[in-house]
Amino acid sequence: MKKIFFLLMVCLFLAACTQQKVIGGDKDAHGCLIAAGYSWCDAKQKCIRVFEEPCAQDDLCNGMTYTEAWQIAKNSSCMNEGTLKETHMCNEGTDTWWIDMDVANKSLCSPACVILIANKTAEINWRCTGAIPPE
Repeated sequence: MKKIFFLLMVCLFLAACTQQKVIGGDKDAHGCLIAAGYSWCDAKQKCIRVFEEPCAQDDLCNGMTYTEAWQIAKNSSCMNEGTLKETHMCNEGTDTWWIDMDVANKSLCSPACVILIANKTAEINWRCTGAIPPE
C-alpha cells in the first residue's frame, strides 16, 4: 500500500513539473515576447517596444520624418512629464510635429510633445481646457 501511494505521489509530482509554464515566456500571435514589452507593429512588420521605437510609417513633414521627431521628443524635457503615445500629427503650417502624451495627475488636459522642425527642439503643450470641474 505504501509503495502504491509513493508511486502515485511521484507520478503526480512529475506530471505537475512537466505542465509548468516558464514565467515571463508568454508570446502573442506574432511571437512577440509580451513580458519583455514587445508587441507586433503592422507598419514595420516586426516586434518592437513602443517606448523605444515608434510603430508608424515614417511620414515626412517639412523635411523631418516622424522617426526623427520621435527621437527628439524622447530625448527632450517632455519625457519628464510622461510617456509618448502612438498618436501624432504634422502641422505643416507651423512646421511642427505633435505627439500625444500619457501624463498622470493632469485632469482636463490633453498634453502633446511639440517638436519644432526648424531648430529640432521639443516642448510640452498641455492643451488644457481651462474649465473648472464640477463640485
